[in-house]
Amino acid sequence: MAQDLTDSFRLAYDNAASWTPDQLNAVVHELFNRFAEALDDWDASSGEEWMQFSANGQPVLYVRANLPLAIILSGYEGVLDDIPVVLISADDFQKVRFQLDVAVMRALFSAEAAGSLNPSGFTISELWRASI
Repeated sequence: MAQDLTDSFRLAYDNAASWTPDQLNAVVHELFNRFAEALDDWDASSGEEWMQFSANGQPVLYVRANLPLAIILSGYEGVLDDIPVVLISADDFQKVRFQLDVAVMRALFSAEAAGSLNPSGFTISELWRASI
């Protein structure tokens, strides 16, 4: 059975007005302090909406630029203690285990991104690639 991410995305969306660029920068700075081995992959100037942190060459954390939302690989949750984001923990970014309401997809992602994901079954990696 797929884990439904709808409530987490709605909560992040409901709190989006308080998520400023300054807050994002503060969170990113704090993550680098706590998660020293992480490397980020994010091209803000091209409009990318997810920041990716990796360890040992593998993605372990995605932080949404325009929402207080983070998706983290199980086992790394401690690096987000006291950081004001809606947290989704996933034990695998490559397995089809997640779902998201179509209306939420359409509200948060481009039409192309929303149309490229199967709302009833996708991986975190697919979500990141489709909505980057």
